[in-house]
Amino acid sequence: FGYEDLGKAGAEETCLLPQYEHEGYLFIGLKDVAPSQTVSLLFQMISGSGDVNLTTPEITWSYLSENKWVSFSEAEILKDKTGGLQDTGIIQFQIPETATNNNTVLPPGLYWIRAEARENLAAVPNILAIKAGAGCLTYLNRNNDPEHLATPLPAYRITELAVRDAAVKEITQPYTSFNGQRKETKEEFNVRVSERLKHKNRALTLDDYEKLILTRF
Repeated sequence: FGYEDLGKAGAEETCLLPQYEHEGYLFIGLKDVAPSQTVSLLFQMISGSGDVNLTTPEITWSYLSENKWVSFSEAEILKDKTGGLQDTGIIQFQIPETATNNNTVLPPGLYWIRAEARENLAAVPNILAIKAGAGCLTYLNRNNDPEHLATPLPAYRITELAVRDAAVKEITQPYTSFNGQRKETKEEFNVRVSERLKHKNRALTLDDYEKLILTRF
């Protein structure tokens, strides 16, 4: 994607073409960021598109510093809700102090990060989109209708902040809400407690399994 001065490399490292040790790579260029800042990226994965017959590969992350790839430390990957790029979720990075944006092996002016899969790349689902500035919101009940949580909030319903911030140019909600659950009614409580007394949270029969799964999901 760029060039490297081979005169600065050791004789044992000099190759005419780039050497790729892993089966697959994902390169992401970040602009308008600086070292030590935190970056939140939303990875929208296409569920079910990975090969389930292959072992899920370990995804490792690195950043570009003076034309060299350096692995992120565990402390610099603050959060990973994707399960190793298996599900849609947010990964939060802290850009290291040693990251540079004047590299030549990739276009300059950007801070580059890279994900690598050593093998079984087909087990990783396809990526539909990657969006920066992502966050996860939590519903705050302000004496709302108790049935409000019975139906997920449709995508793109949230369009602005409750308190405006000049630093935020746009708000978008790409997904429906999840994990919402309305308050349990008295009848539902009686049924759940009766079933719990029967199976004591230990499934022995098919009926027990069914009740436990329905209660959980």
